[in-house]
Amino acid sequence: MRKGTLIASLCWIAHLASFAALGKGIHSFAGPFIIYISAVNDCKDVNSPIVTHRTRFSHFNPRRPFDKQTLSGNITVPVPIDDTWWGSITLDIRSNNQWKSNAFIFNITQHFCSAMRKNVPGYFHAAFGLDPNSKAPCLIPNGTHTFKDEPVSWDPPNVPIMPYGFYRSHNVGGVGRHMHACYLTECHIIPKPT
Repeated sequence: MRKGTLIASLCWIAHLASFAALGKGIHSFAGPFIIYISAVNDCKDVNSPIVTHRTRFSHFNPRRPFDKQTLSGNITVPVPIDDTWWGSITLDIRSNNQWKSNAFIFNITQHFCSAMRKNVPGYFHAAFGLDPNSKAPCLIPNGTHTFKDEPVSWDPPNVPIMPYGFYRSHNVGGVGRHMHACYLTECHIIPKPT
């Protein structure tokens, strides 16, 4: 009798513990998300003049997930970026201690500047000081764009749900057959707290 009571008590405790664990679980696949950037590096061994990044991002604080990251440094643009540009973004995801290539591929065959203004308005404003809501033709002038402790929101308004994980993106862009931008970004996509 005593042994049966002990087993029943342990089963009841395990049952209650499973409900407690479910209350604070981490979503395992996809849903509303927060993006934070950990690094941006220019591509190596590119012969043409390219957009160069000398940027630093503030650390992400998981206790305050809605605080915006700050962006400091500069971006040098050798050729004006406008809607004649094309772009390509290839996302690799980290899984099982290795990179899984081509998890997502986004090709922008034209109107690259407008696509950036529309899909990453926080970065567009922080990095280049331009109004993402402007109705004027999109143009990022050539030159060095400097910024210090600019708060930036990485939330893309046209992408409400993404799979969670650690991503590496390979970003290229240019005009015609000439590539003028090539850089790698490491970012984390985590569940948005409710």
